[in-house]
Amino acid sequence: MTQQTAVQKSAAQSIEDMLYAAQEEIGAVLPREIGVARMLTVALELIRGDSGLQKCIQTEPGRVSIVQGVVEAAQLGLLLTKHLGHGYLVPFRSGVLSEKHKQDVHLAQFLLGYRGFIHLIRKHRDNVAHIYSRIVFPDEEFDLIEGTNRDLHHKPKHEGGEAIISKNGMLSGFLGAYSVVTFKDGTQPDFEWMPLAEIQKCRNASRAKQLETPWFTWTNEQVKKTVIRRQAKRLDLTETITMAAARDEYRELVREEPLPKLPMPRRISEIRAEVMDEKVSLEERIELMFKSFEEHKVSRAMIFEHLAVKDAKEITDEGIESLKPIYRKIVDGIAIAKAFEPDPPKPPEKKPSKQNTKPPEEHATLPTTKKPKQTEKEIIAEMIRTAKTNKDLIEISNRISDSYASEFLTQEEAKELSESLDTKQRGIHE
Repeated sequence: MTQQTAVQKSAAQSIEDMLYAAQEEIGAVLPREIGVARMLTVALELIRGDSGLQKCIQTEPGRVSIVQGVVEAAQLGLLLTKHLGHGYLVPFRSGVLSEKHKQDVHLAQFLLGYRGFIHLIRKHRDNVAHIYSRIVFPDEEFDLIEGTNRDLHHKPKHEGGEAIISKNGMLSGFLGAYSVVTFKDGTQPDFEWMPLAEIQKCRNASRAKQLETPWFTWTNEQVKKTVIRRQAKRLDLTETITMAAARDEYRELVREEPLPKLPMPRRISEIRAEVMDEKVSLEERIELMFKSFEEHKVSRAMIFEHLAVKDAKEITDEGIESLKPIYRKIVDGIAIAKAFEPDPPKPPEKKPSKQNTKPPEEHATLPTTKKPKQTEKEIIAEMIRTAKTNKDLIEISNRISDSYASEFLTQEEAKELSESLDTKQRGIHE
C-alpha cells in the first residue's frame, strides 16, 4: 500500500467516523420517515462518488464542513442524492484557511436545489396549491404588467429550451425567468419576475463558480431556483422556508462562515457500543412519547384518559408499550378517535369441514385474464420509453423524485430509472 493510498483511506475513515459521531445531532432534527441510517448511507455514497468532496475530506476543516452540510440537510428533511436535486454539497477552495494552513483547504457548502424549494413549500405550507418556475426564451409571447394590477402572460414555444452558461460564468439564450404560486383558498396567485441581468448578478455573486457545480451541470434549475428563492423570501410562507431561502442566498455569496464545533472523530465500534449500552430512563421515554403524539395533535389529557391515570408519574412501561400500536395507526393516517378505539375481537378460525374431502386439485380456480398490477418502477420505465419531448422528461424526473421521497421506489430503482432517463434525454437531443 502506497503512502498516498493510506492517507486517502485514513481520510475516508475519518469522515465516516465523524458522521456517525454526529448521528445523535442528525437524528434529533431528521424527520422519522427518512431515518438516520438512510441519511448517513446516502451522504457517504455521495462523498465517495464526488471528486470535489474527496478533496474536502483530506483536511479536518473540510470534514467538519461536510458534516455540517449533512446536519443542515437533515434539518430540512432533504436527502443529498443528485437525482432528486433537493440539495447539494458544493465544494470550494477556502482562501483564508489555505493561507493559514499553508496548503489547499477545500470546504463543502450545503445549497438548496430548485426541487428542494418546491418540496419544502409543498411540505410546510398546506395552503399552496401549486408552485412552478419557467424560463422565458426569445421569440416567445411574453407580457408583464406592473402596478396595482400586476399580471403576467407567457406562451412558451421552445419545448425543453436550454439556458446557456459559458466557462467564464456568463448566462445567455433566454430573456429571464419567473415563478408562480397559486393558493387553495382562492387568494390571487403571486408571481416573481427576474430578467437575465438580475439573474446574472446573482450568478456573479455565487461562489459555486467552478465547473461541475450546479450552475454548470443544472443551469436551468439554478436559474429557476434563483427566482423561487427571491419569491420565497418575500412571501409569508413559513419560518422554515423563509430561513432556508435567506440562508441559501447568503451561502451563494462570496463569504466564509466560521466552522461549527462538531464532535471529534471516534471509532464506529465505540459509538455503536455507546448506543447499545445506553439506558433510557422511564421519565425520558414518557417525555419522548408525549412529544411524538403532540406532533400529531394528540394531547396529554387524551393519553391520560386512555391509560386511566391522573398524571405522567402514574404511567408505566406497560402503558407506553400499549400506546405504540395506537401511534402507528395515527402515523398511517387513521383518525385519532378511531385509532384509540379498541381493536374488534378476531373471529374464531373456522375448522375445515369433515365432509369436504376433495383433493385440492379439484378446487383449483379458473385461470384469470386480469393483468398483474404494474409496480411504480414499471410505470415510470414505460413513461420513459414512450417519452417524446423534454417536457415529458421533466415530468418523469419529478415523478421519480416524488416516488423516491415517498418510498415507492428504492434507492437502487430510483438510480436505475434516472440513468435510463439521462440516456433517453441524450437520444432526444441527438
